[in-house]
Amino acid sequence: MSAAKYICEELQTEFSVFLSCLEKLYLKIQFFHFNYALAETTKLLTNNPSKIQSLKSKIYNVRIHSQNIHSFFLESEVIL
Repeated sequence: MSAAKYICEELQTEFSVFLSCLEKLYLKIQFFHFNYALAETTKLLTNNPSKIQSLKSKIYNVRIHSQNIHSFFLESEVIL
């Protein structure tokens, strides 16, 4: 096995491990965002029903952020 091939395989392995860690982080972020949105919903609906629009925009921002992270993973898989 040539040194270049060995290095490429090692890099691919390391990158796969890195992607796995990022995927776990992504799941934790999604879970955190879900819990945050749920807490905000409860708080806003309990304390002030007129702030529902603010909540909708926060949830939309979380959704966009999650889609950006998901797109990053899809692009990363294409690289592999």
